[in-house]
Amino acid sequence: MVDFIDVPMAKRDPENKTVIGIVGGGAAALTSAETLRQEGFTGRILMFTEEPHAPYDRPVLSKNFNAKIDKLLLRTPEWLTQEATVEFLPNTKVKHVDVRKKTIVTENGESYNCDKILIATGGIPRRLKIPGSDLRNIEVLRSYNDLQRLAIFGKLDQNVVIIGSSFIGMELAASFAKNGAKEAHPFERVLGARIGQQLAGFLNQKKVVFRGGRNVVKFHGYSGKVTGAELNNGEILQADLVVLGVGVVPNTELVQGVETLPDRSLHVDPFMQCAIKASIYAKTSVVHQSPWMQRCLCSRIEHWDVAMQQGRIAAKNMMGKMAPYDSIPFFWTMLLGKSIRYAGYCVNPDEIVIEGNLKDMEFAALYVKNDQIQAVATCGKDPAAVATIEAMRRNLLPSYLEYQLGLMNVEQLVRVAQVMRFR
Repeated sequence: MVDFIDVPMAKRDPENKTVIGIVGGGAAALTSAETLRQEGFTGRILMFTEEPHAPYDRPVLSKNFNAKIDKLLLRTPEWLTQEATVEFLPNTKVKHVDVRKKTIVTENGESYNCDKILIATGGIPRRLKIPGSDLRNIEVLRSYNDLQRLAIFGKLDQNVVIIGSSFIGMELAASFAKNGAKEAHPFERVLGARIGQQLAGFLNQKKVVFRGGRNVVKFHGYSGKVTGAELNNGEILQADLVVLGVGVVPNTELVQGVETLPDRSLHVDPFMQCAIKASIYAKTSVVHQSPWMQRCLCSRIEHWDVAMQQGRIAAKNMMGKMAPYDSIPFFWTMLLGKSIRYAGYCVNPDEIVIEGNLKDMEFAALYVKNDQIQAVATCGKDPAAVATIEAMRRNLLPSYLEYQLGLMNVEQLVRVAQVMRFR
C-alpha cells in the first residue's frame, strides 16, 4: 500500500535567471519551495535559515521531549538540494531584506539580488521584562535546541513553572508531568472558562497545579539561577525551571522599506502580497476573505496548518497564479492522550455552547459571535471538527438562531458534511 505520492517537480534550469529568495526555514518556507517546483518553476530558489537543520515538525517539540531531530525532519537537506534543487543555506542569519531593492543581506555581509522574496521568518518568543528575568534557567521553546535544554529538566525530579495560557503551555505542562517533573503551573484559561477548568482538573490529576488569574511580578534566584516565581498576590512558586509561553512577536525587524502593523506583522492582501510591493510576499498578518465569515478578516493566526497553506498560496502567486488564501483555520493539540481540535476563528465570542460531556472529555464547543457560529472545538467527537471545516467551506454552517431552534446540531452537521463530500 502506498502511503503518499510525491508530486512531480521541475528541476533547476540554468537558462532561467529568475531568483526567488525564501527567508525562513519553517513550514511555510518548505511548502513554498516545494510548491514552486511542483508548479513548474525552474529558476533559482534560495532558502535562508538561522537553524542548522532542514525544516522540521516544530509542533512536536512541546508534545514529546524525547523527539530526535532525524525523526522530526520534514525533508532532509539532501532532498532539498538534490530533488528540489533548492540552494539551502542553514546557519545563515539574514541581517535585513531591502524591499525596494529586492535584496537579501546576511549577517556575514553577503548580498543576494532576487526577483521575488517570501518573508517566512515566523516569530520570536516574548520575554517578560520584570525583575530577575535575566536569571539562568528561564527558557522559551521555539527550536530543537531549546527542546534539548528543556528535556534535561523533564527527566529530573524538579519543579517547573510554566507561564502562559496558550496551547503550548498546556502541552508543556503535560509533557513535564509525563516525564517526571514535580509540578507545573500554567496560569490562564483557554477555550473558554468551562473547558479551561475541565482541562485544569484533568491535568491536575497528572501532577499539574494551576494558578489561574495571577501574574508573575518577579523572579527570585540564587547564584545566578532562578529559584522561584513571585505572583501578584505575594505567593512564591518554587522553580528549578521557568518556561515562558506568553506568545511570540513577528520576526519582521529585518524587513526594510515596508511599514509593519502595531503587532509588528506585515499586512498582506489575500494573495499574500505586501500591499506596497507586488514582488514581496509574506506569511504573516492576512486579509482573510471567507464566505463563512461573511466579512473581511485581518488576523495573524499562528498555527502550523495555516503556515503550510499560506506557503503554498504565496508560491502559486509568485508564479502569477492569482490564488487567494481562503482556507479555514484549523489546529489541534494532544494532552496526555486527549486530542483537542479547533476549526474556524473566533475572538472574544459572545457565547460558548457546549454539546456532550465535559467531565468525560467528550464534547463539542461552538463559539458564537454576531449570531454566527464562527468556530468549533472538539474532544472525543471526531470527525466533528473536520465536518465543521467542510460546512464552513461550503457556507452550510447554520446560524446560531437556527441552531437554537433545533434545526441542526453537531451530529447532524457531521452527517450533512459526509454527504456533501461526495457531491
